[in-house]
Amino acid sequence: EKWNEAIATFRELQQESPSYEDVETRLVTARHLARLSSLLREAKTFLEQGNFATCVDKLGEVQRLDASYKQDEVTQLRQEALNRLHEHANRLLQGKKFEESLAALSELRVRSSDYPDVDELEARAQEGIRVRDLRVKLDGLYGQAVQQLNQRAYAEALGLWRAIQRQKG
Repeated sequence: EKWNEAIATFRELQQESPSYEDVETRLVTARHLARLSSLLREAKTFLEQGNFATCVDKLGEVQRLDASYKQDEVTQLRQEALNRLHEHANRLLQGKKFEESLAALSELRVRSSDYPDVDELEARAQEGIRVRDLRVKLDGLYGQAVQQLNQRAYAEALGLWRAIQRQKG
């Protein structure tokens, strides 16, 4: 994994002895492997930082450049990043951060269209948003009804109470 040193050595060899056996090919290969190694390190750093979607993107770039480069490690790292992105979305959902959860699930779906459980979590997040918004609306109507009762406007308060009853479900 000391690609910079290898590249420097091949450059020196190329300058000192340009006709040396396959020096140009070895230099190109060392540069290619240095690039792949760099991308893999970046992906690991993104995983450690909790930037799971970017980690998966970097690993995708590694696979596009050379599908056989550390194939098992790349596959395992990709699956770990996807799993952590799923766990993150689920924690956000449990914390009632519905919009953030939907954003994380969207990132997961883009990077793994067949990841299990995404549809169910999206449905739960949408339901959470619906219930939260309904509660806000009902609380507003209830506050108005109480205000009408305090002002002895019973007919208006009853109308608001009926509106609450219709929307409660």
